[in-house]
This record gives sequence, C-alpha cells and structure tokens, in this order.
Amino acid sequence: MHEQMMNRELNADLLELLAENPDIQVFFDRMTELLGNPLTMVDTRFRIMYASRNVEIEIPLWKESITEHFVSESIISSMEKNEILAKIRKGVNHTFHSDLPGGYSALRTPLFYRGKFCGFLGLYDYIRPFTDTDASNLIAAARALTIFYNADSNILGAMDDTRDSYFLELIKCGTRDMAEILTRRNSSYQLGSDKTLICLTRRIEGMSAENVAFGRLREYLRQGIYTHVSAVYNHHLLLLFSMRNVSSATRRSICASIEECCKKYDLYAGQSFPFEDDSFIPLAYKQALKASLYAEPGDKTLPHICSYEDYFLYDVMNASLRVYPAALYEHPIVSRLSAYDKEFGTKYLDTLRTYLLNFCNMKSTAVDLGVHYNTIKYRFSMIEEIMGRDIRSDPELLMRLAMSLRIRDYAGEHRRLHEGTYRQKGV
Repeated sequence: MHEQMMNRELNADLLELLAENPDIQVFFDRMTELLGNPLTMVDTRFRIMYASRNVEIEIPLWKESITEHFVSESIISSMEKNEILAKIRKGVNHTFHSDLPGGYSALRTPLFYRGKFCGFLGLYDYIRPFTDTDASNLIAAARALTIFYNADSNILGAMDDTRDSYFLELIKCGTRDMAEILTRRNSSYQLGSDKTLICLTRRIEGMSAENVAFGRLREYLRQGIYTHVSAVYNHHLLLLFSMRNVSSATRRSICASIEECCKKYDLYAGQSFPFEDDSFIPLAYKQALKASLYAEPGDKTLPHICSYEDYFLYDVMNASLRVYPAALYEHPIVSRLSAYDKEFGTKYLDTLRTYLLNFCNMKSTAVDLGVHYNTIKYRFSMIEEIMGRDIRSDPELLMRLAMSLRIRDYAGEHRRLHEGTYRQKGV
C-alpha cells in the first residue's frame, strides 16, 4: 500500500512538472535527480532519443553511447542473452534487470503506445546501486511520458528509426523558419555536425521511390561503416551523413558506394552544401534535389552524383532567367565588345573571358589563346581605348564583367538546362 501511494505521488509530481514545462529534457533531468541515476530513452533500433544532461559520468561506455546516439552492440547482445528483448516483443510490461559490459547494470521498462512496443526507458547504476522502489518509479516515469505521444513526432515515429522520423519531419517543414520551431521543440535531439544531404532520384516517370533499388541501397549503406539517417519523400531517397571526424578516404568511399549503386540501379544523386544546423535541412534537401537534376541520363562517362557546390551559380542564373532575359543583366562593356567584334572581326570579348578565367594573369591568357604576350597587351590597350576605362585596375568592375559573361554564356543553353535534359559542364 505504501509503495502504491508513493507511485501515485510520483505520477502526480511528474504530471505537474509536464504541465509547468512540457519539455522532455527537463523531465529527464528531474527524473535523474529523483532516481539518483542517469536516464535514457531508446527507440526500437536502440538509438538514444533523450538522455540526462545534468549528470557528468566518467564512464567510457556511457560517454560513447551518448556521443554516438546509440546503445553499444555489447549492451544489445547482453539483452538478447537475458531474453529481455524476447519478453518485450511479447508485450510484457514490467521492468527488467540486466548486466552491462564493465560490471555495470541497468533497469529497463518497455514503452508501449496503443499496444505497440516503441522503445524503452533505461536507468543505469553508474552512480548508486538500485533500490526496491526504482522499478516502480521507472514505470511511473514511463506512464508520465505517454503525454508526449500526442505531441512529439520523434516518439510517434519510434516504430521505425526515430532519427529517420525526425529527419523526415524536418524535410516536410519546407522552410527554415518552420524547421527552427521543430528543432527548438526537440532541442535535446541532434543529427550530428558537419552534415551533408544526398538526394537520389529516378528519371523514369511513374517510378516510385519505394522500390527495390532504393530499399537495397538503404540497407547496403546501413550494413557498411557509414552512419547515416534516411527518409523517402516525394519519390526521392534522402540520405543524411554526419561527417564529423570522418577522414577524406571515408568521404570518398561514401561517394563511391553511392555512385556504384546509382549506376547499378539507374539512379541519380545530388549532394547539398555541408552544414551544421539541423534547421537547414529543408534547404539542403532543395539543394541536393536541384543538384541531382544536373546528372545527364544516358551519359556513362559522367558521374551519377553531382554536388550543388559545383552548380549553385547556374541554379541562381536559372532562377533569374525564368523571370528576365539575359540582356537585362549584361554589363554595357560586354555588349559593346560583342558588337565591336561582330563589326570588325576582332576577338576582344574572348580575350577578356580567358583573362578572367585565368585570374587576370596575362601570361596564362596568352598561353591559353596561343598568341604572344605582347598581343594580349595590345588587345587590352585597345579594349580600354574602346571602353574609355582602365579595366585591369578595377577589381569590382572585373567581378561584374565575369558575372555578366557567365550569364551570357549560360543563357544560350538555358532552355535545355531548365528541362533537365543534360548536365552543364562549366564556363
């Protein structure tokens, strides 16, 4: 009877806490104080969703699990050995005691929602041994947590992979403002740092993303050494990699693996800018999707994975030229040199273009054009005489001329690029 009264009091205290501040991280930190041990909530793939933050534990096992957002394989093996997972799958709703590597132990209670097992709460005896009331207190905490099942998308998605579900929710936000709201609501839950997003798509109309090719690629990467989250959205397979402390060789290996699968299953991939903040994910998705459209179907000599970093300038031009013609953005010097070349058969505009591509190095310009250095000097003296301006000593003007030439060169192929029927190779 005394234990039941304590259980009811704890339930009331926890529900009152949730009413005051519906933040699951505050809840976990308070439970840590009450129970005297760190607390974690783990999904069905044993990735840590939430964990105590206000407890410093000098235990390698704990630190590794928290840092990598997963419970180590040795812990899972221990749970299998003690038949805990088998009991959980049968729907037995009570706490389980199990041994952990290194002589530690844990109490766990399954979390069920509408009859489905979706993870468990774990309490670890890194600070003090368990007491008789710990099991009932842990069950009380699990019951109080069910209030989040109607509000927290991470928990609702726990039947799959919570990190995958969170990733998909961020993509669906569409805008960074909406994503910032979601990340604030899940402030204790991060998808890593130094991230890059890769979008894979097919060019065949009517082909769904939920097909053999996408499924095999997801499993292939999961079984490898690459830690990532994934989601299927609008017939695209999206992969998010955290590249923190990843070597250059591993980065190349990831791209090579995706390239290999793209060729095997007739897929095309685009890679976003690298980024840190999770709220950037909706924009990263758009970047990766746009980059995937630059891969040219049918050309086996070109890679099937393209980086947005290589094509963002053309993407900006593409968006601009949908509204206004290229002539609107063309600098007067470019227009006048083009007209002069047409009238007198000179090559001043090509000389200027090559000069800019060679970072304003006249010797390199002469080599590329196959003429003598003095010829380039003469051409520039003529260009400046025609324009009435000292072009070479004005870096701002040179930047504007370079942009104007890029837009001019791009405009002629704008229609085909917009239709996505080829891969732009650079100017």
